[in-house]
Amino acid sequence: MTTSIPGGVESCPTFVLDKAVVNVLIKGQAVVSTEPSGNSAWASTAKITTKNSNGILHSYFVKIVRGELAGPRVLGEFLCMSELYKTMPSIVPVPRGYGKCLDSDDHFFLCDYLEMDHRTPNEAKLAASISELHRTSVSPTGQFGFHVTTYDGRLPLMTNWDSNWVSFYGKLLEGVYNLDI
Repeated sequence: MTTSIPGGVESCPTFVLDKAVVNVLIKGQAVVSTEPSGNSAWASTAKITTKNSNGILHSYFVKIVRGELAGPRVLGEFLCMSELYKTMPSIVPVPRGYGKCLDSDDHFFLCDYLEMDHRTPNEAKLAASISELHRTSVSPTGQFGFHVTTYDGRLPLMTNWDSNWVSFYGKLLEGVYNLDI
């Protein structure tokens, strides 16, 4: 089932709900609607609303990434989101899937949809959440880093394993700086 919706990024005037995305949705749900959601310079994004046989609605967020490194970019996002969700599910949406689209060379990332509140967060609550995340997370290597490259939009981040937090963070920032210049 392919559904087209208006919107998307300027380079792609229509958003197509690929069959691979539909295949990842919770079984037994029918797609009720799709609509553009948010703005991105490097991806097309949409909200997908589904309905189960009991009439209960569920919404998903999908990001379609095009071009070089699209596969590694959605893989990195899915794996990072999965680790965050495993460690502290209250701070991120449920990651549902990622993969290559069936109808194009694009790749997708799918998670539950959350309404975004664009107000400035409560600083104390945000700091407490970040602190709890760092206290409760466990590195599989005992070091700082991640096992796949992660991206800030199109830019790859330096996340190689390092036993020292200051060294790791310095390399991460240096990599971002070098990409910016």
